[in-house]
Amino acid sequence: MGREESVMIKAVRDTVIVRVIYAEKTGLIEIPDQAKQYSGNFWGRVIAVGPDYKYGLKPGDKVYFRRHEGHKVIVGMDTYLSLKSKWCIAKEVAE
Repeated sequence: MGREESVMIKAVRDTVIVRVIYAEKTGLIEIPDQAKQYSGNFWGRVIAVGPDYKYGLKPGDKVYFRRHEGHKVIVGMDTYLSLKSKWCIAKEVAE
């Protein structure tokens, strides 16, 4: 008791666990906290990839996904999304 446990999340099957990152600014306009969840910029960092996922993602990748997709997963104080492979629509690639 009184000790904080470290919790790790692991993806299963062909799912991807993503930490959602909401846009902070659009051009020079600061986006209010409540509006960030409803902006059109839905992307996040991959935290874990399931063993059956075969599309080349790895932890740390930046992925884009459709609005309202995925299942919210809350672990401790952190909120993640569990996405099926068909919901990941793009991966950012360095030039």
